[in-house]
Amino acid sequence: MPRFLAISFLSLIILLGQIWKSWPDEYAHLVFCDVGQGDAILITSGFTQMLIDGGKGDEVLSCLEEHLPFWDRTIEVVVATHADADHIGGLDAVIQQYDVSQIISTQFIKDSQPFFEFKEEAEREVLVGAVLKKPILGQQMRFTQGQNFYNLIKTHQRPIISFLILSPQVDQVQLAMKNSLKTETNISDSANFFSPLLTKDFDYNDLSVVLFLQLGQVKVLLMGDLEYEGELALIGANLLAEVDILKVGHHGAKTSTSIDFLQLVRPETSIISVGSSNSYGHPSLEVMNNLMLFDSEILRTDELGTIELVSDGEKYWLVEHK
Repeated sequence: MPRFLAISFLSLIILLGQIWKSWPDEYAHLVFCDVGQGDAILITSGFTQMLIDGGKGDEVLSCLEEHLPFWDRTIEVVVATHADADHIGGLDAVIQQYDVSQIISTQFIKDSQPFFEFKEEAEREVLVGAVLKKPILGQQMRFTQGQNFYNLIKTHQRPIISFLILSPQVDQVQLAMKNSLKTETNISDSANFFSPLLTKDFDYNDLSVVLFLQLGQVKVLLMGDLEYEGELALIGANLLAEVDILKVGHHGAKTSTSIDFLQLVRPETSIISVGSSNSYGHPSLEVMNNLMLFDSEILRTDELGTIELVSDGEKYWLVEHK
């Protein structure tokens, strides 16, 4: 065999091996990326991915490269829970490097460089086919389960994954908007999407997008940076129930994760996405004590790095990364 054919054949074998190694398995993966003091949560099932927030810098890209097939450059859904830099600061880089099919974001402008960089990239992605949507209370999403060769040779089917938007609440949005004359029609245009402004001193954290996620029978609650007032709104609307996994609100700040809230959700496992030796003192001792009061297992990114939970739809387990 000529040398160039042997080299080509060997390269092909190596490439096929890399593809096989990267091919998605039959499980749902819930990845809390270690992005320091910030949030970035990746959910994958087969070839479908959803990214919730992107941290403050480019660390999220390393997490995506590690957990997505190298040939898959599409992320089906990106959610920006709110406009703080430690949640949307890395999303402009994500949108630049990946094709994003749908972007879900509140429309409130924040006067900061990270927000305007995210806004610019989101609007540019719309021009090439992405859909830009605001979160709607009660809106439900579901991952599609495509058939592929890996499915055909496996005995297990991937768990059905669905999402339900629990917040922001309607009254929260009305309080936050200066101009209540905006309509669904005139904010659907991407050029005007990010136009409403917050009233003075209104807290962006309480406008966080909160998602209730189901991986088959496994229940997950992702709280963004929602604080106590936002938790009260969820309690008052009777939207909370016991969950298996909780992404603790606002990195474990003492202004979130109240006893009243925990009495309803009673998480078996609590994830705190937080930076090592951060200047805010997160997570607070009060929140840690509250979680331990309910016997919740606490997993922290500042201690474990990226945290990956895997589910077959009936149970879930922690994947240990070296």
